[in-house]
Amino acid sequence: MRTPLVPLLALAALTGCSYAYEITYEVTVAPTLVAQGGSLNLELQGQERNRKVLPLPPDGKVTASLGSCCSPEPRVQLLAWIDQNGDNERQADEPVAWDSRGEFKLTEDTTTRLRLEAPAQAAPPEPKVDTPATGE
Repeated sequence: MRTPLVPLLALAALTGCSYAYEITYEVTVAPTLVAQGGSLNLELQGQERNRKVLPLPPDGKVTASLGSCCSPEPRVQLLAWIDQNGDNERQADEPVAWDSRGEFKLTEDTTTRLRLEAPAQAAPPEPKVDTPATGE
């Protein structure tokens, strides 16, 4: 059965949505991060904001869509991050991946491919070598 167009148009007018875009996230999460646990957050930032929270996929791969109902051609940034402490806020030490386009004008549906990696381990400090004192 087809849905009548008039109620859909009325609903769009009531919600104030003039443009709708769909962003498809293809995210790969490193196995070490999957093992650490947390929740996967897909986020749209900028003139428009939206976020979807998902469980971490056991195989480290997820494809999901996030919609945006907004003004025409908003400037946005796309990212994915793992909420490791469950506070529902992104912390500086939590893994994050940003879309390589940086901030861009959203003009049509788009796909972003992101990879969340474990932070690089700092190299151990070089051992100190005692140098004998020279007497003059």
